[in-house]
Amino acid sequence: MSVVIVITAALLLVDNGLGISFHYCVTNKMEELSKVNLIIQNPLSDSTTKAYAISLRQRILTRKNWIDYFSLRQSSNIVKNAQTNEPPNSATAKDSIKDDFWFVGSSIGFFVIASLVFLFMFIFYITEAGSLFVRLASGILYSFIFLTGAAIVFLITRNIPIIKHNWNFNYLLNLIIQCGVMSVILLVAFLYHSQRREKISKQMEKIKKDYKSTQTYPLDFYS
Repeated sequence: MSVVIVITAALLLVDNGLGISFHYCVTNKMEELSKVNLIIQNPLSDSTTKAYAISLRQRILTRKNWIDYFSLRQSSNIVKNAQTNEPPNSATAKDSIKDDFWFVGSSIGFFVIASLVFLFMFIFYITEAGSLFVRLASGILYSFIFLTGAAIVFLITRNIPIIKHNWNFNYLLNLIIQCGVMSVILLVAFLYHSQRREKISKQMEKIKKDYKSTQTYPLDFYS
């Protein structure tokens, strides 16, 4: 079950980066809006039909699918501006075009890759970590840590406004923040495992000493 959750979270992050479901939903909405607009603009449509079509168009614009609740993309401002016929306040003519793939990749790309790499490493390669169940639990734990870090970093980077009208500066800043947070996670993990290995080593030495102290040797009758 935990593996399914980790894989599902990774797929959702990749989907948000590539925008597959986003563009699919937008395409469907555009087709529906085109059909509704034809009804509104049709001179043969009566007032009741046009009023219903206008209401239906509003519902189509504001409707959310279940994918929208898992989406990392911000669409509320777009809908709000469309309703009020006002352009976005944060955008100017000098602003470069935001690339969602590079934005998401520079924010959480390494986290997603690391979560999958650690999961498969613990399952198939780090056999000395214990039984398959222990390795699977360790891989899931690390994947969960990396995905949590990805969520935190994305919440930070998505609220940073465009820097000097160029999103490339944001991509660079996102990458720096992502590498910084990942470095902290890896450092904490390294220190934790170092202390754990040292503790286990001391326990093994104590067990060996206790074992030797309990050993009895036969008398040497020929001395």
